Amino acid sequence: MINMKISACYIVKNEEENLAKSIESLQGCYDELIVTDTGSEDRTVEIAKEYGAVVYNFVWQDDFSVARNFTLDKAKGDWIIFLDADNYYIGQENIREFLSQIDTEHKDIDALFLPEYEDSKQGKVPDYVARIFRHRPYIRYFGVIHETLVCEKRQLKLMLAERLPLMHTGYHPNKIEAKLKRNLDLLMKDIKAHGKKDHYHYYLAVCHFGLKNYKEAIFNIKNALASPVRHYHREADYYHILLESMRQCGESATDMAEVAAEAIEKFPDMAEFYGEQGIILSSMGMLDEAFVMLNKCVAKYNHADRKKQEFAYFTADIMGIIYARLAQVALLLGKSNFARLASILALDVSKGKWGKDEKESVDSRQVVICIPIYRTELSEFEQVSLRQLNKVLGRYPRVFFSPDSLKFDFGELGEGVGVERFPDYFFRGGKNYSALMLNIDFYKRFRQYEYMLVYQTDAFVFSDRLSEFCAMGYDYIGAPVARAKPLWNFIAARVGKGGLSLRKISSAIRMLEEHQKNLEGPLATIFWQWEDIFWGYCGQQKRYDFQVAPVNIAAQFALDDTRSGFKRLQKGEQPFGCHGWWARNYLRWKPVIESCGYHLPAGKKTDKEQDWRLSNYLQSRTTVNIHYLWGLYRHREFYKMLTVLQAWLTAYPSEHPAWQLNMENIICLWRLVEEEQKNNKIFRICCQRLLASALQNALKGGVTHVLCRNLLVTMLPYLQKYDYEPMQELAGQIKADWWNFWVNSGQRRVHPVESKKKKILVLSKVTDEDWLLESFVRHTLTFATALLIDIRTATTRAKYILAQLEKEGLPIIQHEQYLSQQQVESDMDLVLNLAPYEFLLPMTASGNVYESLNRWKKDSSYAVEVGKYAPYLPFAYREKFILYRPLMRSLTFKGYAVICAGRKGKAQVNEELYIACMEKMSEQLLLNGIMPADMEISDLSAFVTYQELKYTQ
Repeated sequence: MINMKISACYIVKNEEENLAKSIESLQGCYDELIVTDTGSEDRTVEIAKEYGAVVYNFVWQDDFSVARNFTLDKAKGDWIIFLDADNYYIGQENIREFLSQIDTEHKDIDALFLPEYEDSKQGKVPDYVARIFRHRPYIRYFGVIHETLVCEKRQLKLMLAERLPLMHTGYHPNKIEAKLKRNLDLLMKDIKAHGKKDHYHYYLAVCHFGLKNYKEAIFNIKNALASPVRHYHREADYYHILLESMRQCGESATDMAEVAAEAIEKFPDMAEFYGEQGIILSSMGMLDEAFVMLNKCVAKYNHADRKKQEFAYFTADIMGIIYARLAQVALLLGKSNFARLASILALDVSKGKWGKDEKESVDSRQVVICIPIYRTELSEFEQVSLRQLNKVLGRYPRVFFSPDSLKFDFGELGEGVGVERFPDYFFRGGKNYSALMLNIDFYKRFRQYEYMLVYQTDAFVFSDRLSEFCAMGYDYIGAPVARAKPLWNFIAARVGKGGLSLRKISSAIRMLEEHQKNLEGPLATIFWQWEDIFWGYCGQQKRYDFQVAPVNIAAQFALDDTRSGFKRLQKGEQPFGCHGWWARNYLRWKPVIESCGYHLPAGKKTDKEQDWRLSNYLQSRTTVNIHYLWGLYRHREFYKMLTVLQAWLTAYPSEHPAWQLNMENIICLWRLVEEEQKNNKIFRICCQRLLASALQNALKGGVTHVLCRNLLVTMLPYLQKYDYEPMQELAGQIKADWWNFWVNSGQRRVHPVESKKKKILVLSKVTDEDWLLESFVRHTLTFATALLIDIRTATTRAKYILAQLEKEGLPIIQHEQYLSQQQVESDMDLVLNLAPYEFLLPMTASGNVYESLNRWKKDSSYAVEVGKYAPYLPFAYREKFILYRPLMRSLTFKGYAVICAGRKGKAQVNEELYIACMEKMSEQLLLNGIMPADMEISDLSAFVTYQELKYTQ
C-alpha cells in the first residue's frame, strides 16, 4: 500500500505509571497517536500530550466497546494499533515493514493476533490478542468488557504474528482484584439491562475464579462449556478454571477425573491436563495410572508441539509441582531411583521451591530394615543384636514384623522402630516364615522403599556400610554358603543366606509375579522350606535377569557358618555383618562381638548345635569326598564320576561311616541325576544304580537326621518306576525305616472318649469322599457325641461305608432331608458343621480337641484356622487310619472358617484348634518336589489316632 498510514490508539484513565512506557515502545511505528481519556485525575493527559497525542475526553458509559469505537471514529490511519496503557511492544521486528509485507502478500487479512505475555508470570505460554487490524468502518468492537473485534460483513480473517510480541502488566497481583471486581460489576450491570449473553458465561467465570468465588465459577464455566459460543484460543482455560474450582470446593476426585479426561481428549498436545489427571489419580490411590499420566505431562511439557492458539497456564513453578508429585508416586511404587531423579528436577525447575521434601523422603526411604519378631521377650543375645543394630544403623527406618496377636514391648530397644503385622500363621515354624518371605504382599507392604535389609535377631552388624551395598545395585545380597550344603549344590548357587540379607524390593516383587511357576514346580518344596534358596536359584537363571551378588561381594557383606569366612576374620577382614553368631559357633564369634563393647557369658548351650552338614562334610573329607563328586557333575565329567563312585563302593564297605555322613548329598545328587534330561540315558541309569547302592550302605547305619528321612521319602515315586532289584530293595528299606520311625516317635495317641460332659453334635454332608470317609468318622467321634450325616447326594460306596460303621455301634445318624442347625440344637451344647474332608485337630501335639470344645459357650460363634493337608506316605500302609501318619501341609494358608454358628455376636477366632482340609496326595504330586512340604513331624500334623481302617480300600 502506497503511503500507508498507521494510527496508535489508547483509551485511558489514571495511567500515568504505564502510558509513557507503552508509547515509547511504539516509537517509529505510527503516524498519529490518539488517546481517549475517560476521566483521569493524575498526569495521564499531560503525558499523552508530551508525546504529541491528540487527546479526546469521553464520558465513561460502563462499556469498553463504546469507548474503543469512539476512538476508532477519530482515527485516520489505514492500520490501527490499539493497545492498553499496560501493554508495551517487546519485539525487534519493525511493525511498519511487517504491515507493508501483509499489504503486499496477504491483502485478505483483517487483523493480526499478537502473542501477549504476562509480566507477573515469566516463562508462561502467551495469550493471543487482536491488537493490530485494518481501519474499516465495518470492523468494530463488541462487549462491555473483554471487548471482541468483529467484522460486521463476514467472519474476521486473522493471522498469527509471532514476531510482534507484547508484554502485559495489568494483572499484577496487587492490581488484579480491583480489576476483577470492576469487570464483574460491569458485566452484572449489562446483564441487568440487556440480559445474559452466551459469551458472558466465560467472563463471569473468570471474574468469580479470580475473586475465589469457586462455586459461582463452577456454575458459570459449566454454562460456558454447554453454550455454543467459544472464545477463540481460550477453551482450554475453561477446563483449568473448572478443575481448580472443583478442587477448591472439595468435589469428588472421580468427577474431577472425568473432567480431566475430557480435557485431554480435546487437547491431546497440552501437558496441563495430563498433569491435572496425574494429581487427581494419585489422590485416588491409583498410583500406576497416575504415574503414566504424570510422565506424559513431562513428555508433553518438554517436547510436545503445543497448539499455539490455545491458552496454556503451565509455568516452571507448576512443573516443579508435577515433578514433586511424580517423585511421591514413584516412591510409593517402589521406583526409588526414578523418584530421586524427579525430586532433583522439581528442585531445579522451581529453583528450590518444590521437591525438597520428596528428595529427603527418597533419601530416607532408600532402605528399610525389617526385623522378624515372634516372641514377647528377647534373650540376652537377641538384645545384643538389636542394641548393635540401633547403634550402627539407627539412622535408617527400622520395622518389626510380627504376628497379628503378639503383644510385645522391648523398651528402649524398640524406640523409633515401627511395627507391621501379618497373620499368626506365618510365624509358626520355619516353613511358615519362608512362606511369608515368598509372599508378594509382604514386599508390597514395603514398596515405598527401594531396598529391604532382613535382619534376624541372631544377626550382628559391625559398621554402617548399608548405603554402600545399596549403591551396588544388586537385586539380592546374602552371606556366602558353605560348599558342604547339598541343597545349594543342587541349585549350583554359592550366595543367598537370608538371615542377614539385602533385597531390592521391586525386583523381589517382579520375580514373585513373573516366576510364580517356580514356586509350584519341581523345586517348589525346597523354596517353601528355605526361601533364601529361591533367591539363590533365581540368581543362577540368566533368563530371569535377577542379579545376586558374587561370592567376593557377599563375603564383604556378611558371614554365616563357613570356614572361609572365619579365615577372613583371622586376616582382619571384617564384613558388614554376620548371621547366626549366637546360634552356631558361639565360641568363635564371642571375642569378635565382645570387641564391639559387649560382655558375653563364658560359654553357652546354643539352640542349634554346629551345623550337622558341615560336621559330616569335614569328617568325610578324608574318605568319600562328596564335594569332588559335585565338581565332576558340574563340569559334566560323567564317566569320571562313575569311575570315582565305583572306586569308593569298592574301597569302603557298607558299614563304613562315610556313607552315612554323606547321605543327604547322595540323595540330592540322585534326585538331580533323575531330573536331568540332557544327560546320556546310559550314564543316568548307571549313576543312579551306583548312588542307590551307596544309599543302601548308608541306611545300614541308620538315619541320623529327620531331614535325610524326608529326602529319602521323595525318592520313592522314582524308585518304584525301575525294575532294577537293588532300587526296589532301597524303596522297601525307606518305607520300613520311615514307618518305624513314625510309629515309635511317641506322638500323642487319642482314642474315642466314652463319657463326655458336653453334648456335641457334628453336622456333615457326604458326596464322594469315600477315600477318607471312614477316617473322618472315626476321628470326629473322638470328640463328638453323635454325627448327623446328610446322604442325599452320597455315592453307593460312601453309603456302604457309613452303614458298616453304624453296624459297629458308632453314633451315626443318616438322613435324606435338609436339617438346619436350629432344628437339631435344642438338646445339644454345641453343634458343629464339618465337611467329610475337614479334620478338626488341636493346634499342638499336646492339645485335646474335646477339652478345647468344652470351653466353648453354647450360644457363641467360633472360627478356626483352615489349611490344606494330605497324608505324607500315601503309597505305604494304606490300611492305616489317615491320622496314624504325618500330614503334608499345603504351600498356602487358606484362612479361617466358622464351624460353630451361635446366636450371639461376631465369630471368635479360636487359637487352640484348626481344620486340616484333606486332599489326595498322589505319587505324581510327590514327583514335583525334592522335599515334602512338612518336614517337622512334631508339628500340628503329629496328632495320632491308632486305628485300623476296615472299609476303606
